Amino acid sequence: MLSSERSILNMSPGLKMALFIALTGLCMILGGLISFYIVSAALHIHFNEIQAVILKPEYATITQFANALASIIAFGLPSIAVAYFSDGRIVKNMGFNAIKSIEQIGLVVMIAFVGLILSGALGDLNEKIPIPADFKFRAQQLEEQYKKALFAMTQMKSFVDLFFAIIAVAVVPAILEELYFRASLQKILMDWTGNPLAAIIVTAIIFSVFHFSYFVSVNNYL
Repeated sequence: MLSSERSILNMSPGLKMALFIALTGLCMILGGLISFYIVSAALHIHFNEIQAVILKPEYATITQFANALASIIAFGLPSIAVAYFSDGRIVKNMGFNAIKSIEQIGLVVMIAFVGLILSGALGDLNEKIPIPADFKFRAQQLEEQYKKALFAMTQMKSFVDLFFAIIAVAVVPAILEELYFRASLQKILMDWTGNPLAAIIVTAIIFSVFHFSYFVSVNNYL
């Protein structure tokens, strides 16, 4: 179905950005509440106890499911809405384009490999940048909380556990975040500013801030 067939579609990029931000806030709250409710109901615990419980390895499966569901709601729904309210076909607006050649796949793999190497080097560089003690303390606390949550969600005792963890912790959030940041936010910024480079840089900064992790580098996981 083409968006041009939908009468509400002719909104400005600024209005589309406002809609996107509003939906993001709403869906993040909704995703958190729904996932917390499922964990609370499944484990028969109060909302106040969830944060401590989900850090326990024995509850890895329910935590993985809650994480995937929250990602679907928080990132998926705003992306679908923006794709719906954009010119062209919805699927294409969500970034799903046909692979044109084997060379294209090879280029993507090469970029990912180079990015992995650079991320480790930049992580080491971050550790050498002088920062205020209070900021450093808060950043380290966030790092520790992230590591504990990641450790709890990646406890696997069988191949089934491994498969589910890969889908829930890696595949689902990664795809949805690409839809959210690259196919939606970046496209809106490009339409709004008319400057692709500025849109890419701003999107990258917002992506980095959203995944705030000041000290983590590849070496932390080796």
